[in-house]
Amino acid sequence: MKIPLVFKELSGIARAEEPITLGMPFSKGVIRDLSMLRLVDSEERSLSLQAEILGLWNDGSIKWALCDFQATVQANSLTEYYLDISDTHMPHTPGVILSTVKMKNSVAVDTGTAKLFLNVALSGLFEKIEVDGINILDKSKIAVKYDTALLKSRFLEKANISMSKVLNG
Repeated sequence: MKIPLVFKELSGIARAEEPITLGMPFSKGVIRDLSMLRLVDSEERSLSLQAEILGLWNDGSIKWALCDFQATVQANSLTEYYLDISDTHMPHTPGVILSTVKMKNSVAVDTGTAKLFLNVALSGLFEKIEVDGINILDKSKIAVKYDTALLKSRFLEKANISMSKVLNG
């Protein structure tokens, strides 16, 4: 399902990457997770989207989401974007989608590569850290366990950071 977002520039001034914030209502049962939502342009290119759940239906599906993104519209013209809702979780494109879900005592942050679960009620900062669906937080030792090769390939190479910098500060 695609929800069209149409922006019309009426002042004769080209708009480049103008910040847009909008509240988006969803019917009950339509979307269960923000990873099912992406922003695309008229050529189906994925664009950066930040979304936050504002309300849930009694079945756990999303009722309202606050969406933030940037739009470009030429002077005196129309530009169309679409909120594309998939019936499954969308694969994350690194650097494109970041989602957060606020709960009573915690916040879940999904970077596309990792999911960080922060809980203010716990003595440690993180409740859980997942990479590729695997919890890498060892609560018994209050330490993060990681596969050096996985860490290097998934995080450091994309950020152009050396392993020695991470281990030695």
